Amino acid sequence: MSPSRVVIVGGGYGGVTAAKLLDRDFEVVLVEKKDTFFHNIGALRGLVDHGFLEELFMPYDNLLSRGSVVRGEAQDVEPGTVVLGDGRRIAYDYLVLASGSSYPFPAKTPFDEKAPSIAAIRWAGSQLEEADGALLFGGGPVGIELAGEIKSCYPKKGVALVHSHGALMGGWFNPSLGGKLLEKLEAKGVRVILEEAVMPEDENDPETTFVTDKGTTIEASLLRPHPLSGVMGFICFGVRPNTSFLRGRFPLDEAGRVRVDRYLRVTGYDNAFAIGDITNLEEPKTAYLAQKHAEVAARNIRATEGGRKKALKAYTPNQNPPVIVPVGPDDGVTQFPVAGGLVVGRRTTRLLKGRDLMVERYRKILGLR
Repeated sequence: MSPSRVVIVGGGYGGVTAAKLLDRDFEVVLVEKKDTFFHNIGALRGLVDHGFLEELFMPYDNLLSRGSVVRGEAQDVEPGTVVLGDGRRIAYDYLVLASGSSYPFPAKTPFDEKAPSIAAIRWAGSQLEEADGALLFGGGPVGIELAGEIKSCYPKKGVALVHSHGALMGGWFNPSLGGKLLEKLEAKGVRVILEEAVMPEDENDPETTFVTDKGTTIEASLLRPHPLSGVMGFICFGVRPNTSFLRGRFPLDEAGRVRVDRYLRVTGYDNAFAIGDITNLEEPKTAYLAQKHAEVAARNIRATEGGRKKALKAYTPNQNPPVIVPVGPDDGVTQFPVAGGLVVGRRTTRLLKGRDLMVERYRKILGLR
């Protein structure tokens, strides 16, 4: 008797983890529209260090020993079948939705191929090299890391970070995390503007004037130097779940996220699971948590296959999420997932992430080491 088939839609951090965990016992089919795995955790360093870029794009060839990777974009999901954009149909016994999210460039690339992705990042990096300074919108991990990378590579460039809240890294995180990161950014010469929201007068105008809600005017152009100020702007917020192909088929919340039960099953389905950024779980959207979702979903698929519903594992949204925020290669702050959030500094952050942004770890997962 042939093994049950698990179709996983999306080859990001959660998808590749689920695929590897299930590869031994199931017929795994991983559906992914990109030609390589893009390690976007390292994308911001790739902007200032072009020699780092090639390492961020990892082929899927060695990921699975038994299963297969099918390149294509899921267009629809019918009962028991995933329909690709070119008309191909892939039947499944179990479905794992791991289609991830989109995010403003350069933290994520809008291209599905390696070559144009690298070309776009190199072009943006060359624009940054020519710019007199940079303006970053958003005081979460992306804005902070990008500020650190720019100042580490170009210490004489002026960098300003505008954040609408009263502290960096708010929400789920220990307040001391944002406080320590603020200290490190300011020590590098980054100007941090808090409690001011910024919107461009015309988002389609490349020569944009940004005016905060408190009247501060900043001349900057998105992704290229402003002709007068020489300042280049980057949007560092705005996660959007990639779930448009599911609308009308699966239950989505108001933000377009898939509704899941405590076992990470799509609400109303016993054989469909959702993991990663597309879930409606109230917790941060991170690669680490996507991988934790994958572990729970894989375990619950095995339990369901074996008729052991009492063995299903519940997932509890992480109220003390881990996060590693480098401020350049040699500095940063880390929060560990313990009660209250244990916050540590430079040395641990450098060892865990800052040194190589986990490239070696993920190349090993993809079977490239």
